[in-house]
Amino acid sequence: MHIPSQRIHREMYSEEASLWFTLANGGDEEAILIKAPTATIKAIIVGFELSIVVGRHENYSCSGVRVFDVPGKPLLISGVQRYEDEHEALRRILEKGTVPIFLFNEMDFCVASGEAQLDKNASLVAEKLLGGPDELYVGDFTKEASHALDNFDFTVDSTVIVEHQEKIDVGEIGLSVGPWIATKIAVTGVRAHKKVDITNKKEGDVLEAVTWAALESVFPLALHHSPQVIEGVKQRELIDVVATYEYGTFLFESKDLSVLNVDRQRTQERRISTVKGHIRKALGQLKAAAKSVKRGDVVRNTDGEVIALNLSQPLHCVVLITEFIEDGDWTDVLVEMYKAALNTDCFFHVLDLREFVTLLKISKGDPRYFDHHLMGRSKFCVENELLHVRSRVKFA
Repeated sequence: MHIPSQRIHREMYSEEASLWFTLANGGDEEAILIKAPTATIKAIIVGFELSIVVGRHENYSCSGVRVFDVPGKPLLISGVQRYEDEHEALRRILEKGTVPIFLFNEMDFCVASGEAQLDKNASLVAEKLLGGPDELYVGDFTKEASHALDNFDFTVDSTVIVEHQEKIDVGEIGLSVGPWIATKIAVTGVRAHKKVDITNKKEGDVLEAVTWAALESVFPLALHHSPQVIEGVKQRELIDVVATYEYGTFLFESKDLSVLNVDRQRTQERRISTVKGHIRKALGQLKAAAKSVKRGDVVRNTDGEVIALNLSQPLHCVVLITEFIEDGDWTDVLVEMYKAALNTDCFFHVLDLREFVTLLKISKGDPRYFDHHLMGRSKFCVENELLHVRSRVKFA
């Protein structure tokens, strides 16, 4: 377990994904921190290739982590180093050749850690490329720093197109890590608690637990996991999670993109097809749940107590997936979401975990803000005919 510094904690709260080289234990040790989507973290843990890339443009030091989780389409998470301690930490890491790595998910939970061994020859090349820490830029994220990062990204991944890009000198360092140790996380709420273990082979259960844990900050007294509905003499699960407050009700159905239990050679096209199938299934489950609730079927929590749902406003029906893949044509899924909304007179949303957590963060623990942001996002999706939309946390 690693507790980030105050500065890195602020940055981690605002960044969707990032990489930090940091000093630890009073400056006596070093560590690498990686914040990444859950699907990427699981890919790292099961052994997909992982490397660190560094580059220098003038006196700007850029760095990134590459995860080769999809054949032919490695993920790059990059940034510009702007602090003295980052330069010093990276210098010492390259010199020593070993370093602990800590992985953080969308909720900023440290979910796993491991000891990394750096490729020795590549580390020597990177040291020479970067030069001494005293030579490197320290300061704000300026236009020049942004330009340096654009050049770095373009050099590492030529599919990244920006204006006036140019290739710079970079070095890539292979990492061997093992074994990964999962952090056993327990999230305690007002009415219940959930455990989060990134290595749990029941990946759908983990996503449900994370969904509940994220919502606990906004709906502490009106949040229910696995609510049951009574239809005649039969009882069944209504949906994964339901939350309610004085102005409305939210239904959540989560679908995980399995990584721990599938073929490691799964292509991007197959991943997209799988995610689309998950979304369609979730839309069907949410439509059935919405109709059940609206016709007055009794809904109970797992203790058998009746849940009083607020039905004065249209329901928010949320499909929550692990990660939204930006490639491909999603028009067919967008049309199905529209049809579900028209069929039930409800708001329908498709969010991945990253977008979901971002919306909760900018809602600042207030269900009214969460309600408002969901409605605004839904309007934007309809007006622009988009399924994939990203919100942003304002950095403070």
